[in-house]
Amino acid sequence: MTKSYEKLLASCQSLSEQLYLPMPTLKTASQKAESIQIGMNTGSNILGGDSEEFGGGGKWEDEEERRFFEEIPDLKDYVPRSVLGLEGDADEDREDGQEKERKEKERVEEEVRKLEEELAEMKVDEDGRVLPNGKTNGEVADDNVDDVPTPTPGTPKESPTTTPQLAPQGPSQLLTALLARLPDATNRSLIDQAAVDFAFLNSKAARKRLVKFMGQVPKNRSDLLPHYARLVAILNRYMPDVGTEIVAALDDEFRYLQRKKNV
Repeated sequence: MTKSYEKLLASCQSLSEQLYLPMPTLKTASQKAESIQIGMNTGSNILGGDSEEFGGGGKWEDEEERRFFEEIPDLKDYVPRSVLGLEGDADEDREDGQEKERKEKERVEEEVRKLEEELAEMKVDEDGRVLPNGKTNGEVADDNVDDVPTPTPGTPKESPTTTPQLAPQGPSQLLTALLARLPDATNRSLIDQAAVDFAFLNSKAARKRLVKFMGQVPKNRSDLLPHYARLVAILNRYMPDVGTEIVAALDDEFRYLQRKKNV
């Protein structure tokens, strides 16, 4: 240790002479210990931030990156709790269903009452035709004659064109469309919306397709990995098998690459 120090000191002295600059004054071991203790008490770096999180080899480059990975939305704020399989909210969902059923029943009764009132104001003649209240057959016939329009020459009307109706999409087609959108979900709002859309399509088969899709990220699209990680973190709270299978798939991939390298 002493020989290494002397060799380093001689090199520094030689460099100082060649540069015509004095050697810097370095702190002793006791001074370094005091400065480390002071730094530990303050808990902040020169820039005034937390030295454990930002800069100096910390986990996050900035505050925005920290919030991206740590501030994860809760799906129950955007999706009905029954969709997420939360048993504690079954009573609340049942009450909502009963309230909707009661309102629908009242609406039907109101329509029936209005229809009965309209029928009570009409009369039916011998031929079974419905007559407005207060008119005879002759008056109705005269009204019908007056209402007949005089024919005028004109161009024939074109028959309305029928537009082709799209076939309804099932869960499988919706999931395929969602997976096709994932490579373009390169910001926080898009990936959060993808998580909400997947929650409505949630099933065991859908989760397996999602895990398989995210395990096949192209090598030139490493920019997708942080967004896929956020998607897994959002879903993992209510679908823990997604995170478990993703970790297992990554572990198998790492072990395969390690064996391939050793061979």
